Amino acid sequence: MGKFEQTTAYYGAYYLGALIAAKKIIEAYPPKAKGDDGIYTKAELELITRDKANMQKFLEGCHRIGFRNHIRNAKGKLMSCEAYWIEEYQSDKKTKNT
Repeated sequence: MGKFEQTTAYYGAYYLGALIAAKKIIEAYPPKAKGDDGIYTKAELELITRDKANMQKFLEGCHRIGFRNHIRNAKGKLMSCEAYWIEEYQSDKKTKNT
């Protein structure tokens, strides 16, 4: 096995381990926030624990989370929403002149 394969395998195992650990912690200690905070927390946890790529973004800490698809009942109470990663674009990227 070459150096690249070892590095890839190492990081794959690292993020898989982090993902499994996060899921077990959530199962053992479910969030107890009430109201809208509980809905937003649940959406964030579902996003983060969906796969290894999302866990990597979360652990790196350089990606922001946004919320969309808010569903409210007839009284206006928030029932559910979806969390997503906000894509950051650098304004200093060089562009080609054609």
